[in-house]
Amino acid sequence: MKTYKEIIDEKLEEAERVMNTFPRGAMNLPTEETRLNPVYRKAKQDFALWFNELRKYNKQFLKTHKRVGFEVVNGKRVPIYEKRA
Repeated sequence: MKTYKEIIDEKLEEAERVMNTFPRGAMNLPTEETRLNPVYRKAKQDFALWFNELRKYNKQFLKTHKRVGFEVVNGKRVPIYEKRA
C-alpha cells in the first residue's frame, strides 16, 4: 500500500519526465513554439498541480509533526519526526 506522499512523488516525477521531453532554447527555457503547444500547457499544468499538492502535504505534515533529530540509514542522515502534542 502506497502512502499519499509516495503517490505524490510518483506523479510529480512522471510530470517532470514529460516536461523534460520538450525542446529548450539557449538559456534552457522552453521556446515560444513550445509554450504555445497545447500538449506542453497540459504537462505544465499537471506539473504545477502535483507540485502544489506536495507543498500542501509538506505544510500539513510539519503542522502535525516536529523534527526531533536524525538517524543514519544506509549511510545517509535521515530526519526523525514525532507527533506534536
